[in-house]
Amino acid sequence: MTRGPFTKHFEEMVADYNKVHIVDLLKDLREREMKLTKEYYKLYYESKFKEEGKLDFLHFDFHRFAKGDNFSELRVLIDKLSGQIQNFGWGLIDAQAPNKETQVFQKQQGVFRINCLDSIDRTNVAMS
Repeated sequence: MTRGPFTKHFEEMVADYNKVHIVDLLKDLREREMKLTKEYYKLYYESKFKEEGKLDFLHFDFHRFAKGDNFSELRVLIDKLSGQIQNFGWGLIDAQAPNKETQVFQKQQGVFRINCLDSIDRTNVAMS
């Protein structure tokens, strides 16, 4: 992971969604995953988006809280993100009228950028 692609990716994310909260699901006990988390955090910490209040970061070792198929402990993740979930809100539009411009009733104020190394399952479970 290098600064150029990181910056380009988050420039686009911030332009589209205003605020982005990174949720890093990598494991604490695997050396390669710890290294990626450290590099990712360093890029976040040194980014202009953090300074501008447009980007937040949470590392959450998914496997420490979801051993086997027991996902009940993931409430810890929800607790950690609940304030941001409320702040971001949700989007509400009326897209039913085919010949009219879409009417926006409420605009969502941010998104979560969830990542893991090799399992889309981790990401999907965390998002749900």
